[in-house]
Amino acid sequence: MIDSVPTLVSALGSLLLYFQAERFHKEIGLKEALVAIQEAITETMKYIERENNNERDREEELDLSKLWGVAAILIRQYNPGFAKKLRIKSTYWENSANLSRREIHQYGIALSIYPKNS
Repeated sequence: MIDSVPTLVSALGSLLLYFQAERFHKEIGLKEALVAIQEAITETMKYIERENNNERDREEELDLSKLWGVAAILIRQYNPGFAKKLRIKSTYWENSANLSRREIHQYGIALSIYPKNS
């Protein structure tokens, strides 16, 4: 019995290190996902400002689609429902932004600086 105590302590230590590394990995992954989402939001807001001045750019819309797609992939393991919305946002830009305002709100993909109750 006493001979197995060091082995048990070693196994528990290894298990603890594994869980700490796994937690660290998940935290890094979540941070990367949030950074990707922030980048997609920032670039989209900049594009929308230019679009409001009648400066649509198809190449930039495809770039936005890619940003939203990457964000969807990175967040998927943490929040699959949110990832689905980001994928819809990616598809929206991929398809030349062909949704009505009603559809944008219906799918829950609107970017707004104002609360919904405003």
